[in-house]
Amino acid sequence: MNEQSDCGPACVAVQQQAPLSRASATQTDTGLDVGDVRYIKLGGKGKWAAEAIKEGTIPFGYRQIDHEACARGDWETVRSQLQAMGRSAAGTSQGLRELKDFYDLPADTMWVTLADGHVWWAFAEDGVLPVDSAEESDPARYYSATIWVGRARRSGWRVSVAAR
Repeated sequence: MNEQSDCGPACVAVQQQAPLSRASATQTDTGLDVGDVRYIKLGGKGKWAAEAIKEGTIPFGYRQIDHEACARGDWETVRSQLQAMGRSAAGTSQGLRELKDFYDLPADTMWVTLADGHVWWAFAEDGVLPVDSAEESDPARYYSATIWVGRARRSGWRVSVAAR
């Protein structure tokens, strides 16, 4: 770089390195081909976390929103359903973005959560499945995932080795 810096030789050395591309930073360094990364809270106060990690699922809420409308990508119907729940304009936009992400992001999306004092991550398998439960506190939909702990595997929840 041609710009002068006040942060010393270490900073200049870092500034002179070429930035890593997304592929080289994710695939080469970790052995994983990671696309987008999304944080997902596994229920209010993490109430679904233990079961999700044990059962190998990525649960998601919005029980009042029709799974079929989301699966079809009928986002205007979903927007109307969010508004009918009494959500503000900002809340409707946020809910719509969260639902679109959950249904539309590709398989290389890394889903990250915090549970039991650790950072966990997973890649979804297959499509979104509805939950057949009458319990209001249960998730409304989920992805299947396989549980892995502290390993660089393609699928499942993993706990960060650094978090242990």
